[in-house]
Amino acid sequence: SYKVAGLAGLQTMKAFVSVIALLLVFNYIRRYKILVNLQVLLLSIFSYGLCSRFSLRPEILSIPLTIIALQRFQTLREAWNYKILIQVSALLIFWSNYHVSAVFGFVVWGGFFLEYIISWNRLEKRQWKQLIAFFSTFFVGFLNPALSHPALALLSFDPYWLKVISEYTRPLDIELADSTFLVYVLSII
Repeated sequence: SYKVAGLAGLQTMKAFVSVIALLLVFNYIRRYKILVNLQVLLLSIFSYGLCSRFSLRPEILSIPLTIIALQRFQTLREAWNYKILIQVSALLIFWSNYHVSAVFGFVVWGGFFLEYIISWNRLEKRQWKQLIAFFSTFFVGFLNPALSHPALALLSFDPYWLKVISEYTRPLDIELADSTFLVYVLSII
């Protein structure tokens, strides 16, 4: 978008991705029929997090991808379905080829997988198929030109970058004296 429209194109892309992320979160929240006041509070906190963290970097798509992954995992959690599993695999392949932030998708997938395994009383034939499907979904992370899984890339991550890249800082790393944060909190109350 920068080559086509310059800085305005990047800002437009950032706004577009932010709106998509907010709509995805709103859809996710409404799905569970949460009280309207709590919906407003959650969307306000999420929008503040978007504004305070969103930089024009490749990570920009990782936020909506994380929300989509959570929605797909939750759908799969409610009712096992190979169609959803294929969607999850396609999402993780795309994400793994896009940015190393795909590790978030694999971490959430791992948590879902562990919860699913713990809920089993004994392994039945159907569950063996699901177990194989879980592992194969993890291995789609290797389907990229470097044949490197995002989780393994973190093991060789240079600690220097932790200090200089904003996506690796805590999302609400703020001080109470920060006037923007105080105005935001007061506006919610």
